Amino acid sequence: MNKKLLSKSVQNINFCLKEKKGIGILILFILLINASSLIAQINNSGCLGGNFGIDAGLYSNQIEFGTASPAAGSNDWFFSSGTGLGVIDQSNPSAIQSILQAPGNPLYVRRMNTGISSLVNGQLHIDAVWARDNFGGTGGTDLTSFNTASKNGEDPATWDPGPQNVLGKNDLIDVGGYLFRNGTSLTDDLWFVGLINRAEPGGDAYMDFEFFVEDVSYNASSGFTSGGPQLGHTAYTFDPSGNITKVGDFLFNVMLTGGGVTPNIEVRLWVSRADYDAHLHPAGFSWGTEFDGAFTGSPYGYASIVPTTPQICGNINQTGQIPLAPPWGTKNTKYNSWGTTYPEYSVMELGINMTHFGIDHASLLGSDVCYYPVHTFIVKTRSSNAFTAQLKDFAGPFSWGQAVITSEIIGNPLMSCNNPVVTLTANPVRLDVTYLWSTIDGHIMGDPTLSSITAD
Repeated sequence: MNKKLLSKSVQNINFCLKEKKGIGILILFILLINASSLIAQINNSGCLGGNFGIDAGLYSNQIEFGTASPAAGSNDWFFSSGTGLGVIDQSNPSAIQSILQAPGNPLYVRRMNTGISSLVNGQLHIDAVWARDNFGGTGGTDLTSFNTASKNGEDPATWDPGPQNVLGKNDLIDVGGYLFRNGTSLTDDLWFVGLINRAEPGGDAYMDFEFFVEDVSYNASSGFTSGGPQLGHTAYTFDPSGNITKVGDFLFNVMLTGGGVTPNIEVRLWVSRADYDAHLHPAGFSWGTEFDGAFTGSPYGYASIVPTTPQICGNINQTGQIPLAPPWGTKNTKYNSWGTTYPEYSVMELGINMTHFGIDHASLLGSDVCYYPVHTFIVKTRSSNAFTAQLKDFAGPFSWGQAVITSEIIGNPLMSCNNPVVTLTANPVRLDVTYLWSTIDGHIMGDPTLSSITAD
């Protein structure tokens, strides 16, 4: 944890913990390339991506559905047994179970069980979230859904959220997101794993994981805040050679086709039409033919990309495959009843190697392994295959990849003639972080990397 003594007061900075480098296991699946852009059709066989089980199951040390290699020691959303990790905090499950079993329509969020940007078992765990959205199906009203005139490519501040009844196939119930690097340095692969559980499987469905560089917030009375300076987003920028000079917003577009049983994935970046038309891009991908902004002729929009060496994997639970719910159970199904399992075809999980897609921010920064330029993550569904179709439901937005330091400082940080020397101590003292104190116009006596300092 970095701390600064500025103008004789104390402020917090981000931290990151370093451990040894680890090796992940990766199994790849064949991609189906559409003529207009990269549409990756996932083989429903389960896989390990960066040693994380991506199989429509939730528990570590196993591939629950599919034909991937044995997964002893693999990580997943929740811990089961063995040496693999569960990345989500699953402490005190009885409290959430009581909420789910009681009348009502709860929301809850659980975050990663380690600090943001922590190095654990040879991997950098950047951030993770597990959340339940409102139920909007039969007899329910989803308070976090969309009314009319809300579409991808628009400024979030113009979206029209509000309470709605939501079709089961569009109704988000449990969602998860996990971002990690399969190693300890910026040269190791950056992975995103996402999971969506819907209230009622059946029929084609369309959803996405969207990421904003800006802090996007939501309030029930005022709606969403704007997502950035380029028509409500932040655009990727490139130098004349095509190298990324600024990271922008991006979106993983998921399409469940064939009656909702086959997942397909498309990746899009927010860019200027000028850069898209000039074919500016790094060597890791080329542009697809899809470009959608908020309106016809928009100077900015979401453009599809075709990676040079894409790596994705995933699964949707098939007939007879009944995944266990989180340790506290779930409240899904058409009638919003509490249970300990998910229905068939209701859980979709995907993993994307962002480094191989050419959108790893390490190619731009190349220095601080703890820094992540994206601040907001949101999950959405829409009414049809058209990228700009009416949005239906959302979960989030969630703060993403940004360290929040909760330690307080013990000691009086104000210096005066009567108090020329101060002693400051972090509280609680953390053993899993590195401290660094600094001052603009004072003097630190002793070691500035300890949890307590004296300054004059």
